[in-house]
Amino acid sequence: MDSPRPADTFVMQIGLRSLAQFAFYPFELGRTLIQLGYEPVAPWPGKTWSGQQKMMLPNIFQYVGYLKARDGTNTIYRGVKVRIFEHVVGQVAYYMATDSLPSSDIESKIDEGKEEVTEEQRRKWYLDEFVKAATGRTFAVIISHPFHVCAVRCMAQFIGQETKYVGIFGSLRELYRESGVSGFFSGLVPRLLAEVCQLAIWHSLTFALTTYVSREKEHRDIFSTAMGFVASTCTYPLLVVSNCMCVSGSGIAAGNPPYMKVYSSWIDCWKNLSAEEQLWRGSSILLWRYDTRRLK
Repeated sequence: MDSPRPADTFVMQIGLRSLAQFAFYPFELGRTLIQLGYEPVAPWPGKTWSGQQKMMLPNIFQYVGYLKARDGTNTIYRGVKVRIFEHVVGQVAYYMATDSLPSSDIESKIDEGKEEVTEEQRRKWYLDEFVKAATGRTFAVIISHPFHVCAVRCMAQFIGQETKYVGIFGSLRELYRESGVSGFFSGLVPRLLAEVCQLAIWHSLTFALTTYVSREKEHRDIFSTAMGFVASTCTYPLLVVSNCMCVSGSGIAAGNPPYMKVYSSWIDCWKNLSAEEQLWRGSSILLWRYDTRRLK
């Protein structure tokens, strides 16, 4: 039996990821609303694992459960079509950008543990892989970003109960009508920075560990997974800023006072959220959350 072609495998991966995205979309909706600063449940007094008194906020399961109980199951899937379409566009753009770039056979030699692979060759391979991935991610983010803005605004409508952004092309028309061409690229810079910095941290740390700690393939896979998590954690605040800029100053309630300040730039947004200790909101959502808001 013939093995599947790369294109066939790619289409299969997109289909599986889209299904997973649909299944977990309510949690993505909840996390995005938390990143935007929406807290519909009042904090309550509680204690940390060390016994310190803190004001508690609902975890992601309680948060989504509250939204579902309040507004129904259909509303927690608001914007799912736009979000999946954004994902598909981004994946196709990434595939087109990276498929045309040359690949190296050094990886197979590294996997086989061949001694003729020098440290300089390993360094060059990791650098080439970083450049290839960064090129693909940059192209994918730029192409898919208008749909990303629409997806975030579809989710943000939950806050003010608007219905301006509906469907893929209807959302694009509303985005253009409301914000013009510049609206398609709201929050683009911090999102691009997050993607490129994440790749740089991930590749650099993985290279260091696989070069100076262990060169075994199974260890490389573990290092790669762990460092991917570290890299995504380091760049998380940039994603919060990007999502805030996607809605700030827009025609929906979520992007205006009292829900959000209208920011003049993403740097202004970063400074303001940093002063309020809100750059990391939504980063810990599984078990418990603490209310760290400091309004100034």
